[in-house]
Amino acid sequence: MYSTQVRSNGTQLAEAGRLLDNGSVRIVIDSTFSLADALAAHARASRGGI
Repeated sequence: MYSTQVRSNGTQLAEAGRLLDNGSVRIVIDSTFSLADALAAHARASRGGI
């Protein structure tokens, strides 16, 4: 099991927004899952590549 902790950082959030706005970063949705399929979502994430 892995854990990640994130702290808010306004400067980094603003930079991320700028990169999204100018098209430097694209969001690609590989797949979606309903809450009932949470186990399948975790299995998909564990395969990597996302």
